[in-house]
Amino acid sequence: MKISNIISKIFSLLSIFLMLSVIAISFFRPFMPWDSWAYHFPFSAQLFQINDYFQSFSLDQILQDRYEGFPRIAEFLQGVLWLLTGSISSMALINSIPLVFFIYCATRYGHANFPILVFGILAIPLIAVHALSTYIDLFMSVALSFQFLAAVILHKLFENKSPEKKRFNKWLIIYTLAAAVSGNTKMWAPIISSAISIILFASIAKKSKNISSFNILLRIHVTLIISVILCCGSLIKNTITYKNPVYPISISVPILNLSLNGPETEYKNYPGYADSYGVLSRPIYFLLSITEWDWSIRGVEPLYTLETGPGDRPKRYSPARTGGWWGLTILISIFLTSGMWLIATFTKFGHGRISTFPLKLFCLLTLLTSFMPQSHELRYFLYWPILLIFNLAYLTKYLYSNRLISVLITSLYISMFLYSLFILRGETLKSLLTYKTQSELIGVPQTAEEIVAAKKLGGICLGSSYNPNQFKYSSVLQGGIYFIEQGWIQCVKYPEFKK
Repeated sequence: MKISNIISKIFSLLSIFLMLSVIAISFFRPFMPWDSWAYHFPFSAQLFQINDYFQSFSLDQILQDRYEGFPRIAEFLQGVLWLLTGSISSMALINSIPLVFFIYCATRYGHANFPILVFGILAIPLIAVHALSTYIDLFMSVALSFQFLAAVILHKLFENKSPEKKRFNKWLIIYTLAAAVSGNTKMWAPIISSAISIILFASIAKKSKNISSFNILLRIHVTLIISVILCCGSLIKNTITYKNPVYPISISVPILNLSLNGPETEYKNYPGYADSYGVLSRPIYFLLSITEWDWSIRGVEPLYTLETGPGDRPKRYSPARTGGWWGLTILISIFLTSGMWLIATFTKFGHGRISTFPLKLFCLLTLLTSFMPQSHELRYFLYWPILLIFNLAYLTKYLYSNRLISVLITSLYISMFLYSLFILRGETLKSLLTYKTQSELIGVPQTAEEIVAAKKLGGICLGSSYNPNQFKYSSVLQGGIYFIEQGWIQCVKYPEFKK
């Protein structure tokens, strides 16, 4: 056996260990930051009436409006995990398990290089930390990545002219489910999900003359139509109910002379120095954010955190959350992927051996993503580095299977992963491996004066000074019989508690 093959097997075993570690750490030491306590956990509890939610806690009206209008598939699944395990710690599994499952499917069915996919994805600091968190940004991005993978496989099966019926139908179902989940997790996700469907439709339309089976064409066309409708489910519901697809967000579309009213203003937070370029400022900010050159321009502290908060404290220009993917990894990945695409497209070595549809689809999605609102705030677009690494791992597997260069590329990404874990400043390895019980994660003892007062009076309101932690004091988590009102903006039902 060649040394390169032995090293490849060692790399595969290390990759398996790393994936299992991500799942274990996400359960035993999850990150539970701001948004989780503010509304993700209360949404899950409200959906399932966990621990008598309605008799224990109420959201402030502005966040209750979010409950009514925001997509809630992720919170639904988090609620299921909470009910099954009896622990809020399990709610981080919504990120780690789907990510690991995607890597497995992309390796087995998408023919990607396994170790490069694992270490490449987890070398992205923002992905690594979100995989251990109870936020839902990565969950949505993994769903979009599954839709991308299904599109690639369907396209390849379609090119075979006579695809195996059972396998073809399986991936049609996976494609539809992925579109439905992604589109009903985040308000803007239907844009990317629908784009994947449109691009896939356009690509197979060019090849449809070579397909003799009308049934195959009909099935894939119907699947794409259903997928677009399902991914827009929350938008359709809001349009019917509130006459605003993105309720509760109030937005205006000047080009259409259209205003959509809602109780919450649209979130806008741009770096500022390229605003004079109008709509072109978005791809500029996106490029400078993924490379982290923006940090140098604005004087942002190079600190890797879940919400990229250091961007709110720049030395120059406007506050905006940028970076977090580690620009060096992104640039190296783009360089390697581009080089392999050139080999696959223009040389005899690669000609006819590999489909370039995955990379073409990725490039079109990149263009669309760069023009999205807040495209520089990278936690919302974690599918992009996942798909970048997938393309690299896919090209490597086909062009350099069991070759020395494959081992060298894997070694490079293992080195970058270790550097990001131990050297880059941010969440530390020590904090990740420090086990905490559920009560320690909540951080509020049952003897807290707020809980004592609530039990005595029957209920209290915890005002904005407690944001986002009001839910930690509720009997949903603490037990007992009393009521906590979340006074995010103001108190309405109960008097505000004052220390």
